[in-house]
Amino acid sequence: MAFAYQTNNGQTGQGKLVEFNGGGDGGGPGGDPGGGTPGEGCTLTQGYWGSAPAGEARLIQLVGAEGLELGNRTYSAVELDAILDSPAGGQGGSNMLHILAIQLIAAKLNVLNDADDSQIADDIELADTLIGNLIIEPIPGYDTVSPNSTLGQQMDTVKKTLDSYNNGNLNVPKCD
Repeated sequence: MAFAYQTNNGQTGQGKLVEFNGGGDGGGPGGDPGGGTPGEGCTLTQGYWGSAPAGEARLIQLVGAEGLELGNRTYSAVELDAILDSPAGGQGGSNMLHILAIQLIAAKLNVLNDADDSQIADDIELADTLIGNLIIEPIPGYDTVSPNSTLGQQMDTVKKTLDSYNNGNLNVPKCD
């Protein structure tokens, strides 16, 4: 089923809805990368959400038409997928805004997917505060944050915590 969308900055496009069927079949269509089934309180990495066919389908299912707020801006499922599919750190490989955003997207999707966020709720809030009104690459008009800047160093600290959570290292198991 196809759907039309419009981003917050007026861009329009078409997307395709895909049904998520669950299952632990190693990452094929309708499956997950193994172990715990998404939705059973375990976490998945940003790589799953951005590249596994089931992850992309589940992303669309979880955020729906409402999108997902990162900082003070709401991103559509199509925009979130574009952010996750772009190279970590953006085109130059060192955009801390992008690096933080991909971990924040994964963490928020894990929470929407029933993973416990008690260990990272404050970090999610801090990440949103640090992102504020900045626009995340590759969305047109995107901002960049140097890893050597004060903001970049703060983003890196929060990114490390979110990455640890997404990898199942903060008392919430990773779906394996």
